[in-house]
Amino acid sequence: MRQLILILCIGLLIVISSCSKQQEKIATEPSFKVLEFKKASFPSSLVYKGSVVQGLHWSDKNGDNYFLLTEENTSEKYDSTNDWNYKTKFWHGYHFANYNQTEYKLLREFTDFVKDCEFDLMQEFLADYFTVTDLDKNNLGEVTVIYTKTCTSDVSPQDIILLMFENGTKYAIRGLTNVDVPGLSIKGERKVDASFNSAVPVLKEYAITQFNRAAGIK
Repeated sequence: MRQLILILCIGLLIVISSCSKQQEKIATEPSFKVLEFKKASFPSSLVYKGSVVQGLHWSDKNGDNYFLLTEENTSEKYDSTNDWNYKTKFWHGYHFANYNQTEYKLLREFTDFVKDCEFDLMQEFLADYFTVTDLDKNNLGEVTVIYTKTCTSDVSPQDIILLMFENGTKYAIRGLTNVDVPGLSIKGERKVDASFNSAVPVLKEYAITQFNRAAGIK
């Protein structure tokens, strides 16, 4: 009898977990069409700096959309006085939309960088968190970008930034990643930008959830 109850309980937990994942998928799945992004075949008329490392392609109320994430090569500057190399790197994001089926226009862009880094310069776009959604169901894609950056010589928190774009409007969350390694435990930090005060609540909720996951904040 106990074994039967245990089997039923395990089965129930599996069903609940499956339903929860399905609900999450339904909640974040856009109502418009998400198209395949191919680096080799997006429109040549799109103007950007650096090399494309990731991209999104979808169709919504604004027409055909592309969001490109690009990186410039890391540059180095030698300081002969201190016998040291300083590294600098820039990266960018661009949202292009084709309203009239003939011309793509730049709807929004961003630029960030680490400049004159004397230690290890690290920057990464987190691919698992690069998404396009339609959480507010207005047929306009919300693009979420999360990336980390740091200039350090030891195990320490990295700067982590979430940017969300919708129809030319930018929202942001900034903070530090959680560090939990033998001998060192530093809690991650999160600061929600005031720009989210004017956003639909569901956008802020989604952004905070994604940021916490990426930063390791519980």
